[in-house]
Amino acid sequence: MKKTAALFLSVLSLSAVAQNLSRTISVKIEQLQQAQANGEISRLSESEKQIMNRGLNEALSVIRDNGRPTPRPTDNRPDTNNDPGQWRRNSSYARNQVQVFSDDRCSRLITEVLPRDNCGRLNSIFGNQNAWSVAVNGKCTDILDTSFANICGSAVRLSSAQAPRSADLTVYTDDRCTANLTVIDPGVDCEALGGVLGNTKVWSVKIGNSCVDIPDTTFSTNTCNNYQDAVLASYENDGSRRRGDDVELFSDDRCTNSVMTVKRGTNCQALNGVFNGQKVWSVRFRGQCVDIQDTTFLPACEGYGR
Repeated sequence: MKKTAALFLSVLSLSAVAQNLSRTISVKIEQLQQAQANGEISRLSESEKQIMNRGLNEALSVIRDNGRPTPRPTDNRPDTNNDPGQWRRNSSYARNQVQVFSDDRCSRLITEVLPRDNCGRLNSIFGNQNAWSVAVNGKCTDILDTSFANICGSAVRLSSAQAPRSADLTVYTDDRCTANLTVIDPGVDCEALGGVLGNTKVWSVKIGNSCVDIPDTTFSTNTCNNYQDAVLASYENDGSRRRGDDVELFSDDRCTNSVMTVKRGTNCQALNGVFNGQKVWSVRFRGQCVDIQDTTFLPACEGYGR
């Protein structure tokens, strides 16, 4: 009985400091299970058994939690993990806030769409209303005119998806990177985003601090996927930022209009989904501006990203 009592007290004390002692907790649990098999636990009172079980449950919960990666929602890059698919999305990160409006300027709210909303239920109430704009994480976008019923499914999916955590690539509807449309990072759900913002004009993008006036296009799931591939080109497989000697590309002869920075190992084909056909007339390397033979993005990237 003394041995059982000692084990009982051990579980109570360990549950309070279990974050640092999960291995010890596992050993104590095995000892308690053995004591139970020997009939020693049956001698405890019911209240003592309840307290002990509560301590065991807390300990087991800590052991399970210690096996999970700790999210870093304020970190400005994806979590480091050997599986590149894992750091792109994490269920503990913030979700998108999605609101649908019946006018072009996000002034007449229809409803906020929540992650577990049922479109059958929502459409029975709002289905016939115009859906002319949406606000995603507080940013209003004048979308292609449609009805609430047509956009509901995509809006629910987007509200369930992870919100951007870092402004790796920003998409704009004007030529000068002033009218922000959306942000693309490794965790963005492009199918959901394309379903809500599809066919909205895209005229410029910003990667890092460089604004680039790209050939006019429209936003779609495919466009988003191309941009996300370009974002991933700046990361290693473990989620860390790619490092190396930077070569900055410019669209003029004097290194004033920055296009993109490339370095050894850069995935130029992925970046070309954003910068296809973009002229490159000069580069800056180790502080020196060089007026190069006029070329376009892909050959410049492949030449200087070796």
